[in-house]
Amino acid sequence: MDASKAAPESKSFAYSGSSLKLTTHEVATELVAADRKDIKVTRWFDHAAGSERLTWTLKGDTLDIDAGCSGIAFCDAKFKVEVPRGLAVIRDGPGERRSSTP
Repeated sequence: MDASKAAPESKSFAYSGSSLKLTTHEVATELVAADRKDIKVTRWFDHAAGSERLTWTLKGDTLDIDAGCSGIAFCDAKFKVEVPRGLAVIRDGPGERRSSTP
């Protein structure tokens, strides 16, 4: 499986906070500071077997994204998250901090 060959799906979230918690569940995720007012998530997901597990939700100040398979499974996933410039981002909990500010 190769997520880079899958057709992308996108979803945008209105957001007015000054910081964001990003939970990626160890799925490959590119974080990009962009000239935008909302948060845009693009997902590439390719699978051939197994039960899909697809999540992209924003609750409060936490963006939760996940994509994978369970059971006897063959799948690959990646995400791109575009956030407004200057938005502070805490990625995958307190152990790893990254800021979207260039």
